[in-house]
This record gives sequence, C-alpha cells and structure tokens, in this order.
Amino acid sequence: SDGDSGADGVLTYTITSQADNTFTINATSGEISLNCVGCLDVGVQDQFFLVVEVQDGGSPPKSASCTVVVSVKDVNNKAPVFPTSIIEGSVSEDAANGTTLLQPQRAP
Repeated sequence: SDGDSGADGVLTYTITSQADNTFTINATSGEISLNCVGCLDVGVQDQFFLVVEVQDGGSPPKSASCTVVVSVKDVNNKAPVFPTSIIEGSVSEDAANGTTLLQPQRAP
C-alpha cells in the first residue's frame, strides 16, 4: 500500500526474478496467476521463488520488493494398482455373513 495520493499513489507490480514464465502478475492489482496449463509437477519442483517489486508513480518513483514463495501441492494423479493380477482367497461353505475373505495389500 502507499499513503500518497494522485499519481504518487498509483502502484505498479512486476515480477523481477523467476526462473521461467510459470507465473504472471497483474501490474495494477498485484494478483499473481499461473501462466501455463499442466506445467506444475511436485515431483519436479515443489517450490517457486519469485521476487515481486511494487513501484509508485512518484517522481522520482519509490519502490519496495519481497520474495514470494509458491508451494506446489501434490494431487492424486496416479491410478491405484494391485500387487498382482490375480488375488486368491478361500472361504468355508458355512462362513457367517460379513466374514472377511481377504484384504488386498498395497503395491510397493
């Protein structure tokens, strides 16, 4: 924020440092947005560090900067698998209703 009025109080935001163009910033509002579709993979990179600068419209202009850390959250993007294609179990012919037949194990 800037306590000045008029042109001196008009703020412009820019990303001054990022490894690629994964993110973009609205120069007027400072809102940071994703600039790609499907480009994030927590297995490749789980954090991004952006240096954001804000500058007022004064003459000479004054500015401030900060580092924004964007953490990528993992999503469920892997299908479940069984450890084998055939799982065998047996049950007694006089088993009670609700008797557990087998418990599948997670694949390694």
